[in-house]
Amino acid sequence: MNTVLGIIGGLLLLTFLVVAHEYGHFRVGKACDMRIEEFAVGFGPKLFSKIKNGIRYSIRALPLGGFVQFYGEDAQEVLEEPRAFNNRPIWQRFLTLLAGPAMNILLAFLLTVG
Repeated sequence: MNTVLGIIGGLLLLTFLVVAHEYGHFRVGKACDMRIEEFAVGFGPKLFSKIKNGIRYSIRALPLGGFVQFYGEDAQEVLEEPRAFNNRPIWQRFLTLLAGPAMNILLAFLLTVG
Protein backbone atom coordinates (compact mmCIF):
# COMPACT_ATOMS: atom_id res chain seq x y z
CA MET A 1 0.00 0.00 0.00
CA ASN A 2 2.84 2.41 0.82
CA THR A 3 4.35 1.77 -2.60
CA VAL A 4 1.07 2.63 -4.34
CA LEU A 5 0.69 5.81 -2.28
CA GLY A 6 4.30 6.73 -3.05
CA ILE A 7 3.73 6.29 -6.77
CA ILE A 8 0.51 8.34 -6.66
CA GLY A 9 2.22 11.06 -4.62
CA GLY A 10 5.14 11.13 -7.04
CA LEU A 11 2.83 11.45 -10.04
CA LEU A 12 0.90 14.27 -8.35
CA LEU A 13 4.13 16.11 -7.57
CA LEU A 14 5.39 15.62 -11.13
CA THR A 15 2.07 16.89 -12.50
CA PHE A 16 2.28 19.99 -10.29
CA LEU A 17 5.83 20.71 -11.52
CA VAL A 18 4.84 20.16 -15.16
CA VAL A 19 1.82 22.47 -14.88
CA ALA A 20 4.01 25.21 -13.36
CA HIS A 21 6.62 24.75 -16.11
CA GLU A 22 4.11 24.76 -18.96
CA TYR A 23 2.24 27.70 -17.43
CA GLY A 24 5.46 29.71 -17.77
CA HIS A 25 5.56 29.03 -21.52
CA PHE A 26 1.81 29.70 -21.79
CA ARG A 27 1.82 32.98 -19.86
CA VAL A 28 4.75 34.53 -21.73
CA GLY A 29 3.44 33.29 -25.08
CA LYS A 30 0.10 34.99 -24.40
CA ALA A 31 1.86 38.16 -23.26
CA CYS A 32 3.74 38.16 -26.59
CA ASP A 33 0.42 37.71 -28.45
CA MET A 34 1.34 34.28 -29.81
CA ARG A 35 -1.49 32.07 -31.02
CA ILE A 36 -1.79 29.12 -28.65
CA GLU A 37 -3.53 26.00 -29.90
CA GLU A 38 -3.45 23.80 -26.78
CA PHE A 39 -2.37 23.60 -23.14
CA ALA A 40 -2.13 19.93 -22.19
CA VAL A 41 -1.27 18.08 -19.00
CA GLY A 42 -0.03 14.59 -19.78
CA PHE A 43 0.50 12.77 -23.06
CA GLY A 44 -1.45 10.26 -25.10
CA PRO A 45 -5.20 10.13 -25.67
CA LYS A 46 -7.33 12.96 -24.32
CA LEU A 47 -9.37 12.14 -21.22
CA PHE A 48 -10.88 15.61 -20.96
CA SER A 49 -10.80 18.56 -23.31
CA LYS A 50 -12.39 22.00 -23.31
CA ILE A 51 -11.97 24.92 -25.68
CA LYS A 52 -12.04 28.39 -24.14
CA ASN A 53 -11.17 31.58 -26.03
CA GLY A 54 -9.80 29.54 -28.91
CA ILE A 55 -7.39 27.50 -26.76
CA ARG A 56 -7.90 23.80 -26.12
CA TYR A 57 -7.21 22.78 -22.52
CA SER A 58 -6.76 19.04 -22.13
CA ILE A 59 -5.91 16.34 -19.63
CA ARG A 60 -4.34 13.28 -21.19
CA ALA A 61 -3.98 9.65 -20.19
CA LEU A 62 -0.26 9.50 -19.30
CA PRO A 63 0.56 11.95 -16.48
CA LEU A 64 4.27 12.11 -17.31
CA GLY A 65 4.61 15.57 -18.81
CA GLY A 66 2.67 18.13 -20.74
CA PHE A 67 2.96 20.70 -23.48
CA VAL A 68 1.85 24.04 -24.83
CA GLN A 69 1.24 23.87 -28.57
CA PHE A 70 1.88 27.17 -30.33
CA TYR A 71 0.49 27.69 -33.82
CA GLY A 72 3.33 27.55 -36.33
CA GLU A 73 5.89 26.19 -33.88
CA ASP A 74 6.77 23.21 -36.09
CA ALA A 75 5.80 24.73 -39.43
CA GLN A 76 7.93 23.64 -42.36
CA GLU A 77 6.34 26.20 -44.67
CA VAL A 78 6.02 29.97 -44.29
CA LEU A 79 2.78 30.89 -42.53
CA GLU A 80 0.86 34.09 -43.19
CA GLU A 81 -0.40 34.34 -39.60
CA PRO A 82 1.59 37.08 -37.79
CA ARG A 83 0.78 35.47 -34.42
CA ALA A 84 2.44 32.16 -35.43
CA PHE A 85 5.34 31.21 -33.17
CA ASN A 86 7.90 31.23 -35.99
CA ASN A 87 6.76 34.67 -37.17
CA ARG A 88 7.30 36.35 -33.81
CA PRO A 89 10.54 38.27 -33.11
CA ILE A 90 13.38 36.06 -31.95
CA TRP A 91 13.50 37.73 -28.52
CA GLN A 92 9.83 36.80 -27.93
CA ARG A 93 10.47 33.20 -28.94
CA PHE A 94 13.53 33.10 -26.67
CA LEU A 95 11.62 34.49 -23.67
CA THR A 96 8.75 32.07 -24.28
CA LEU A 97 11.11 29.09 -24.31
CA LEU A 98 13.01 30.38 -21.27
CA ALA A 99 9.81 30.92 -19.25
CA GLY A 100 9.24 27.21 -18.50
CA PRO A 101 12.56 26.59 -16.74
CA ALA A 102 12.30 30.04 -15.12
CA MET A 103 8.99 29.00 -13.53
CA ASN A 104 10.64 25.85 -12.14
CA ILE A 105 13.46 27.94 -10.63
CA LEU A 106 10.95 30.42 -9.18
CA LEU A 107 8.86 27.59 -7.74
CA ALA A 108 11.94 25.96 -6.16
CA PHE A 109 12.92 29.31 -4.64
CA LEU A 110 9.42 29.95 -3.26
CA LEU A 111 9.15 26.45 -1.80
CA THR A 112 12.59 26.75 -0.19
CA VAL A 113 12.33 30.30 1.16
CA GLY A 114 8.59 30.80 1.51
